[in-house]
Amino acid sequence: MKKYLLFLAISALTLSSCKKDQEELLNDQAQNFDFRSGALVSNEGAFGASNASVSWISEGMHSNAIFQHANEITLGDVLQSVAIHNNRAYAVVNNSQKVEVVDLKDFSSLGTITGCDYPRYFLGIDNNKGYLSNGALNGEVLVVDLNDLSIVSSIAVGGGPEQMVYNGNYVFVANSGGWGDDSTVSVIDPNTDEVVNTLSVGDRPTDLVVDANNEVWVICAGATEYDENWQIVSETPSFAAHIAASGDEVLDLIQLGEVGDHLSQVAIGDDGSELYFLLNGVQKMNINGTLGELVIAETAHSIDVDPSSGNIYLTTTPDYISNEEVRIYSPEGVLLRTVEVGIAPNGVVFYE
Repeated sequence: MKKYLLFLAISALTLSSCKKDQEELLNDQAQNFDFRSGALVSNEGAFGASNASVSWISEGMHSNAIFQHANEITLGDVLQSVAIHNNRAYAVVNNSQKVEVVDLKDFSSLGTITGCDYPRYFLGIDNNKGYLSNGALNGEVLVVDLNDLSIVSSIAVGGGPEQMVYNGNYVFVANSGGWGDDSTVSVIDPNTDEVVNTLSVGDRPTDLVVDANNEVWVICAGATEYDENWQIVSETPSFAAHIAASGDEVLDLIQLGEVGDHLSQVAIGDDGSELYFLLNGVQKMNINGTLGELVIAETAHSIDVDPSSGNIYLTTTPDYISNEEVRIYSPEGVLLRTVEVGIAPNGVVFYE
């Protein structure tokens, strides 16, 4: 019996060592893997430290700092977001004022988009064109030629443009105000690169998704006014704005939480019929506007949903010093997996 227990102990140590060695191998030899499956995590890093990074999560495997390993250079300062389009990844590095473009297969560099002063999010339109939201105050959407990665023109939108979505007919831009105030969504016709409508929603719209009906939902975080001593003078509530697929009207404006909650992110379920947002955990609402149950009690920094599995990806609240985690839950809220990633993860994107 003692020999059997000793064998189990040695086996456990061996398995643990093998697992650790496998993780180290993944991190040290990331350039040997094909990254065209799974998910990419944007790790913001600490402001001014130039330690932004991208992590990769796949079935049973993950790897950190894959841009650095593939290209032997650092990514830059403050990774705002990552987008996937046509077998490329676009890493928007805000404080470095650039977008690094890589081949998804091995994450090798294909070039850099420059000429932006406050880049936020990239959106692929077709094989030849992409949009990049830019600007901390007066905002614009930069039109990018994807063949030579040059900026060819710009489209004036609202202040502090953030996330964008394309529903097949129009591009919708959330104008958060940036360092100022705004409460609008710009609607762009990508055939002409012109704003065809500007819709009033709640204060500080930040994030958008497209539902199963091709309609758009926008999360509006709500505004906060401070006095000269940085004491709060007034606040407005968060709303979910429901916009018609035609881009010509706001169908509904639904308050979320209480004044002061300031929701800023939304994710769409795998079948496009349910919205997920962070409010004292993960709350769910169907696209008819009916609130559902609390799915996950855990608070988080960001939320995303895998469109193929419906699994919910939460990132832990960062201290901007240490590595954080991505926690993966089933659609029913069962914790499936915890993965260590880089410093200050702020979002996850998936291959579709």
